[in-house]
Amino acid sequence: LSSKFSVLFFSSFLVPPKLPNKPILIVLPSALVWEGDTVTLRCLSKSEVTGTQLTYRFYRDETPVGHETKQNKFTVQSAQQNDTGRYWCEVKEEGKETEKKESDSEQLTVKEHFSKPTLSVLPSVSVWEGDTVTLRCLSKSEVTGTQLRYKFCRDETPLSEETQQNEFTVESAHQKQTGKYWCEVKEEGKETEKKESDSLQLTIKAMYVTLSASPSTSVKVGDSIKLTCTWEGKMSSTLIFSFLRNNETVKSSSDSAVFSINQADKIHSGSYMCAVESSGRRQTYSNELEIEVQALPGAGKQVDYRMENSLRIGVSGLVLTVLLIITRDSFWIRVTSVFQSNDSA
Repeated sequence: LSSKFSVLFFSSFLVPPKLPNKPILIVLPSALVWEGDTVTLRCLSKSEVTGTQLTYRFYRDETPVGHETKQNKFTVQSAQQNDTGRYWCEVKEEGKETEKKESDSEQLTVKEHFSKPTLSVLPSVSVWEGDTVTLRCLSKSEVTGTQLRYKFCRDETPLSEETQQNEFTVESAHQKQTGKYWCEVKEEGKETEKKESDSLQLTIKAMYVTLSASPSTSVKVGDSIKLTCTWEGKMSSTLIFSFLRNNETVKSSSDSAVFSINQADKIHSGSYMCAVESSGRRQTYSNELEIEVQALPGAGKQVDYRMENSLRIGVSGLVLTVLLIITRDSFWIRVTSVFQSNDSA
């Protein structure tokens, strides 16, 4: 009896306890799935010891993707491309850190239904006021028959409703439309699967218009003066130039940015501006110039001389008339006296 007991006693120390079987990782529904699919990883291992509690942990490449748990499965909800990688699981008996077994790894590949969109801005990300800007959102569908829908945004504000058109046009751009633009793409009918492009900064520069006068803003009556409208900005064959005097248009032309006055007169004095009108029917105004047309030196004196001469002539005529009247009266008085003397004799 003692011999039998000894054999049993030593056998319990000589025979090592059986560890869990090497686990097997199963990927469901497949190791190749689409974005948005649900993927379940199942770690299968059997313990040879009744009542042994196993714990499981799952990894992607070398990174744990979940906590140690008694559940032998791990679920990837709505798989994305960054979930692609080599997955494996680890099994151990609860409370025994040294007794671990790892499964072979399985490659999980998550395919995208459509690529991350790329936003392009035409003709450039820096344009002038009045230009037309086209935003184009490019994304490639990997599934035949998939219909993509597009939405364009500036900063955090949507510019359009969802549409099947991958272009958005900004007509006659204005400075206030400067901002960060981006687009969003999704599959028609699937609200959860959306992708956003990187943003692009669109800068819309103002047109600057300047009015200058040659030879000067102050000229004399009879002189010529040339007003020139210059601009920095939109270069277009459809620009229209308008010149205004005291807010009233005096010339409008698409052929010339110059307004010439060949013989200035006092009526040409006033406040002048020019305006440049682009194809988008927007007008940009210049600075104001005060033009002064001065009278010729001595012109006022000539007027005084004429008046003096007129007065002199008038006075002379009046004096002459009086003298004639006096002479006439004297003559008749003498004649009358002569006749009276003759009668007395």
